[in-house]
Amino acid sequence: MKKIILIIMPLALVFAAFVFHSCEKEEVVSKNDSISPSEDGGYSVNNGILVFNTLEAFDKTIDGIANLSDEDRLIWEETVGFKSQRRIVSEIIKAENEHDELCASKYNDKNIDSIDESVFHSSVYNKYLNKGVISIINEGTDDEYWDYSVFSISFIDFINEDGLYVIGDTLYQVTDKYFKSLKYNNFTKVELLMNTSETIETEDILVQNKNNTLKTYNGCPGYIGVVAGNNKYSWKSSGGGKKREKRIRLRLFLDVKYYISSNTRPGYQFYHEVYVQCQERNWRRKWKYKATKIWVNGAWDINVFSNKQLYSNSWSKQCNASYLKASINPNTGSSAPYRSYFIVYCSDPSPYNNYEKYYPPKFTSYNWNVTRNGGSSGLKQYLTK
Repeated sequence: MKKIILIIMPLALVFAAFVFHSCEKEEVVSKNDSISPSEDGGYSVNNGILVFNTLEAFDKTIDGIANLSDEDRLIWEETVGFKSQRRIVSEIIKAENEHDELCASKYNDKNIDSIDESVFHSSVYNKYLNKGVISIINEGTDDEYWDYSVFSISFIDFINEDGLYVIGDTLYQVTDKYFKSLKYNNFTKVELLMNTSETIETEDILVQNKNNTLKTYNGCPGYIGVVAGNNKYSWKSSGGGKKREKRIRLRLFLDVKYYISSNTRPGYQFYHEVYVQCQERNWRRKWKYKATKIWVNGAWDINVFSNKQLYSNSWSKQCNASYLKASINPNTGSSAPYRSYFIVYCSDPSPYNNYEKYYPPKFTSYNWNVTRNGGSSGLKQYLTK
């Protein structure tokens, strides 16, 4: 039997621990092969909130979602009566592109300086901007754009527009700055939970400030991007600042979900992901998400545990995308849609109890590049170590 030490993190029930029985024989196990979420997996929907009966049901359902195509995921969400923030953002991108074409036709030859900014955005965009699902980055500058508001996008598959979900007897809310929990799953106190930014012990509400949170496990790199000045996640642009200027951004993510505590076979469940965003300036020279053809290539060396177990491989993908997110098995190089995590076990653990918890997965090296369609040679960004 192996005991999992639960880390404060997005995809888990916080302030708890549980026992995990393992019978995997491989050193790296991809957790993207579980049941289809269309089966009765111990969850329901209450007022648009996904309610998981247990932590096991939560893990099982999320892993099931990882196997779904975009079309099947839409069918599942509509069938159970749920709308995730991932689907909301997909709808925003589509609505914005359609509305932008209408505005270009209507206002292109007119003086638009006195027109309110909201007119140039779709009703879908304005609704979810006001709701706080998305937020404006670098507002008022030539580099303005929008993105998810939530402090970690690992939540977007199972939180609703208010950032709410339930596991067991606990109601959670995730926002741009806070990770909140309300014990005993008391739906009569939802408004109280949503409106507070401080812990209220008498109401069983706990609030953690997650502002500027970039990683969740000490020693892991978390998000990695191209550094330019003070910007850790800079874009690669074609330049010029004019209509149809293009840009692309490549980021990596390496972080731990659980540390599996064991004297004989300790291990880690962890995430290894890549993100690519594509944007283009519209007729007003404003950045818009734009689906385009991209080529992504990567190779990596990841060390884990005190004996420096090495996992190396490569990954390539060619597709049309405006916002790509892929989970990649660090050993085989295979990928799974949406979110998936992987398990590694120590082949020669230290004799000291829990010593391996201080040696999480780290990049020894990586070599990534992405090419965006947009000219004879395309637009490229590189990430290397």
